[in-house]
Amino acid sequence: MNWRQALEDYKTYLKIERGMTSHTIDNYVHDVNALVSFIENSNIEATPLNIEKKSIEEFLYQEGKKKAATTQARRLSGLKSFFNYLIFESYRENNPADLFESPKLGRKLPEVLTVDEIEKLITQIDLRHPQGHRNRAIIETLYGSGLRVSELVGLTLSNVFFKEN
Repeated sequence: MNWRQALEDYKTYLKIERGMTSHTIDNYVHDVNALVSFIENSNIEATPLNIEKKSIEEFLYQEGKKKAATTQARRLSGLKSFFNYLIFESYRENNPADLFESPKLGRKLPEVLTVDEIEKLITQIDLRHPQGHRNRAIIETLYGSGLRVSELVGLTLSNVFFKEN
């Protein structure tokens, strides 16, 4: 089995068996293609069936020198998924990417508005508009509670505890 055939079969698997979107499938295939390009440029004789851990290690090392940690993590995830597919289809017995750890990703803190910005936002709400009071309540609830928008949308009356303020 060559890389091209393996990737075509993998794309079909991702679409039919896993129900992934075409965008997600393209990203997974792109990650495996990056490995294939590395193999070809490095004159490594490897197929999807016989590639060894050392070749993947060299690839990940080179990637680590020029790609962001998030890209490295996504690439490794894509490779693990590809080789797991090959195991699932009984083409391989092991996943040569399994033992590699994903790089640690820093957590980004959300940007927050200043008190002045919140006050300006609240004063801009037209209370004569039919949804004016609702919009003001939404902004004040978000600001006063620190909720995310997704959390606010999921709020129900049973989530409000009046006795506890």
